Amino acid sequence: MGIYPISEVIRKTREGKHITRKQLCEGICDDRTLRRIEVGEQTPSRANAAALMKRLGKDKEPYSLFVHCSDVEVYLEWETLENLITNNAYKEAEEYLAEFEGKLDLDDKVNQQFIKRLHALIDYRLGRIDSETRRIQLIEALRCTIPKYQDGSIPKGIFSRYEVRLFCNIAMTYAEEGKYETALSLLQQLERYFKEIRVDQEERAISEALVLSNLGKTLGRMGKTQEAIKAEEQARILCEKMGKMGMLPNIIYNIAYGKEVLEESKEACQELFQQAYYIAKLCGNYKIMEHIKEHIN
Repeated sequence: MGIYPISEVIRKTREGKHITRKQLCEGICDDRTLRRIEVGEQTPSRANAAALMKRLGKDKEPYSLFVHCSDVEVYLEWETLENLITNNAYKEAEEYLAEFEGKLDLDDKVNQQFIKRLHALIDYRLGRIDSETRRIQLIEALRCTIPKYQDGSIPKGIFSRYEVRLFCNIAMTYAEEGKYETALSLLQQLERYFKEIRVDQEERAISEALVLSNLGKTLGRMGKTQEAIKAEEQARILCEKMGKMGMLPNIIYNIAYGKEVLEESKEACQELFQQAYYIAKLCGNYKIMEHIKEHIN
């Protein structure tokens, strides 16, 4: 899995916690050394890196897996659960989640975050809670690992892929309620985050594509169709560049729908709908296949 450079993790985390270099490096290294580490001119020793990260209250692996467990089988089950959510199979996901929870250490903050997010998504889609309650629960999930998060503002720091998902989920609750400017603000803050942060290409492709696609959906709801298509096309390029197929059916469908709204070439729109359909079939995303099929003549 892609990882942020240690220099970036240290700098961003320190700034996010409002800790000076002098405070952080005291008893570990001198201020000049820490400055060189943060700008990438010097690699810290293993001991110094561990000491700095410990003082910052961060694990040495800043881009952790979505769940913490030593059992490989549990990770495979996690993938199955995420696929059920992607396919909008919420009832099946709920049944699977009930069994899955018993295999996790629920004292672990990352595991708590994972479980809380899925409960919020499932309960909303099954009609048990309203959109505002869903947002409150998603914010509670985010605060498992970002306790000082204030709704509407992306704090400084380094975020895991799952935390980025949660930011997007929260933004889309606003979009679905017609509070477009709030949703747009959150997503644009995430856009800026990816422009400022140093991260390997795979990690950027996965998370930034998610942000851009959600931005496209929000712009589309606002009637800004050209801008929406542009954002979705950028997301598509990122996914195709890194060979990430999972989001492509939705992204290509959104592009096709936008072009249809603009009354562009029917043949071009049909070609895009068909591309989305067959990629969804390849990915096993049967729910979106049914939805896309309605647009294919």
